[in-house]
Amino acid sequence: MQFGTSYIINDTLAIDAGTLGYYRGPDEQSKIKNVLISHSHADHIASLPVFVENTFEETADCVRIFGNKHVLECLRMDVFNDRFWPDFETLSKGPMHDTPLLDLVEIEAGQTLIFDGVEVLTVAVNHLVPTLGFVVKEGEKVVVIPSDTGPTEEIWRRIDALPRLDAVFLEVCFPDRLIGLANSARHLVPSTFKTEVLKVNSDRIRCPFFAVHIKARYRDRILQELRDHSIPGLRIARFGVPYVF
Repeated sequence: MQFGTSYIINDTLAIDAGTLGYYRGPDEQSKIKNVLISHSHADHIASLPVFVENTFEETADCVRIFGNKHVLECLRMDVFNDRFWPDFETLSKGPMHDTPLLDLVEIEAGQTLIFDGVEVLTVAVNHLVPTLGFVVKEGEKVVVIPSDTGPTEEIWRRIDALPRLDAVFLEVCFPDRLIGLANSARHLVPSTFKTEVLKVNSDRIRCPFFAVHIKARYRDRILQELRDHSIPGLRIARFGVPYVF
């Protein structure tokens, strides 16, 4: 079952930290030097404090956490606030620490970021709080992670401008009968998942669309409905499984 969201790219870059701090051990986690946070909801940041603590090394640069203005405000006010978790950012500036514990970096939609040869374009998507999706490129390979979103447009326009597309990891949270709830929460159901897939120019771009972010309570029903909709390129993402493109 999936209860949080995290992606690890080439062992050194992560997108979201819902489960990041609970995956493998500190030695493996310490390879990750940059974390992109799509938005402020708990299933995308829940394990971030544990991850930051696990990866702190006195002799190395601290991990950098990238997020939009809303995300950084949430982390400072609601997470690293000396109540929920120690204020690592302020502690980093104190006389007892020569090495920072935490580096928060503000980003916004439309930016291109480079991490060890991996290029990441940030794109605004349609969710309850300000949320970024990510177009990830390495060489000629392109993988898209829209993050949490209801029906959206800009990220598909960006995709149609690309010469190729290797995979999309697209959310689907609720069964079709809860489409009203999904629309209110700005999530997808199997029918709207299919609508989003068909926004991609299928004459020019064909790739697997991996269904992710499936609510555990509705998982079996959602999987059946996804299959019933005969969605082109449909794949069901598996947790903790490496994908190579």
